[in-house]
Amino acid sequence: MSLAQSFDVLKDKALASSTAVSQTFTTMTGVPLTNMQPARNVMGERMADKDHPLIGKPYSRQMSHLIPAQSQQPGTIFGVVPGPGPVNVRIGKNPQMYMQGEQPYVAGLTSIRGVSTGIVAEEAAKWHAMTAAIATQSQQEIALLKTEVAATGTITASLSESYQAMLPPMTELTALAAQESALIVKQLQAGKMTVDQARLKIMELNAVIETMMAETAAQVAKGMGRSINLTTVPLTTQPVVGPGGKSNMKELFHKTDTANLIDSIARNLGVRTSGGGFSIETTVQKICVDTMRAEELKRLAQEKQEYLDQLQLSMTIEWDQFQLEDMY
Repeated sequence: MSLAQSFDVLKDKALASSTAVSQTFTTMTGVPLTNMQPARNVMGERMADKDHPLIGKPYSRQMSHLIPAQSQQPGTIFGVVPGPGPVNVRIGKNPQMYMQGEQPYVAGLTSIRGVSTGIVAEEAAKWHAMTAAIATQSQQEIALLKTEVAATGTITASLSESYQAMLPPMTELTALAAQESALIVKQLQAGKMTVDQARLKIMELNAVIETMMAETAAQVAKGMGRSINLTTVPLTTQPVVGPGGKSNMKELFHKTDTANLIDSIARNLGVRTSGGGFSIETTVQKICVDTMRAEELKRLAQEKQEYLDQLQLSMTIEWDQFQLEDMY
C-alpha cells in the first residue's frame, strides 16, 4: 500500500470512529473536559517543567518506546524518541502515545501508575526529522559534517537541507497520530471498547505511523536523489533493534564523541535531546507559563507603583510639614 493510500485509510478510519461524547471527563491535572475535542484543539507549544520530580537529571535521556520493547514492531529509527528515565521506569512495558496536549485520565492507557504515557508530538516530529536527515547522509558527508562541527560548531548545508525536507511530513504524521490516539481515547470513554482493546489499537496505530514515516522518509530521500538507511542507528553501525528485540537507538548517547555530535546537530536544528522535553508528564504548555509570568510581572508592577505612590505621599506630607514649620 502506498503512502497516499495509507494516509487516506487512516484518515477514513479516524472519521469513521468519531463519536459524540457528552460525558464530562477529567484531565490528568484535574481540569474538567466536556465534549472533549480531538487533540488538535488542546495543543500548544510545551516546555520542560524543570521542577517536576520525574524529569530526571539535567541533560539525561533514555529512549521512550511507542511500542513496548521486545514486542513485534517495524524496527526502524522511528520507533523511539528520547524520554525521561523516571517516567519510563513507571510506564514500564506499556505503549506510549503521541499527544498534542493532555488527554483524559484513563488508567492503563493514557496513564500508568499515575504517569502520563503521552509523547509530545511536535518534539517527536523534530527528532524523527533529524534522525532521518542524518540517515540520508553518505559516509563522505558524515566525515565533512564532523569536520565542520569540530571547526565551527555548525552543520553542513546538506544535512540542514535534508532536515528541512523531512520536518513537514513528520510533523503531519505525528499530528495525525495524536488525533487518532485521541479518538481511541474517546471511543474507550464512550464504552465502545475495553482498556485492553484500546491499548492494542494504540500499538497498531503506532506501528502504522512508524511504517508510514519510513515510507515517507524513503520517498523524500528519493526526491532529493538520496538513499536512506532506516534500520541502522545513525552515526553507528548498530542495528536499530538488537537480537533480543530491544532498541539500540540509545547508542546515539552512549559514546561521548557520538553524543557530542548529536547534541551539536540538534542544537543547530533546534531539536531537543534531553528526555524531559518529550514527555507530556514532564512538560507544561508554554502559554500557561507565559500567562503566569505575565501575571507575576503585572503584580510586581502594581506593587512597585503602590510603593512609589506611598513614597510620593510620604514626601508630600514631609514637604508640607517642613513648610508649616518654616512659617513659624
